[in-house]
Amino acid sequence: MWMLVSPNNRRLGQSARGWPNYDTCRDWVSRLRERHDELKPVTTTAESNGHWAWRIELDGVVAAVATRTYLRMQECDYNLRCFLEGVPLAELSPTVRTVRIGRLQPLNGAR
Repeated sequence: MWMLVSPNNRRLGQSARGWPNYDTCRDWVSRLRERHDELKPVTTTAESNGHWAWRIELDGVVAAVATRTYLRMQECDYNLRCFLEGVPLAELSPTVRTVRIGRLQPLNGAR
């Protein structure tokens, strides 16, 4: 996965899916930066709790999603704008973090 963070390390958005390897992930980030003007933002609410979230589509594919939901539409719109403003300015980090999807398991096997 990739993640866009602000200068103060606040998470602004992340990839909508995982990638099979580093090079594929990096290529997708480069594509988002190059085609920034073609990104289609979408804001939605969850029927279950009414919270707001955003996603970004490119060529009909969900490319990025909010890292959390928002109680108010204005908060969601503000954070979406921060993400969109950050995409063309983003620097690719030379470091990689390991991300595990799913429930964390205790190290000692206890439940």
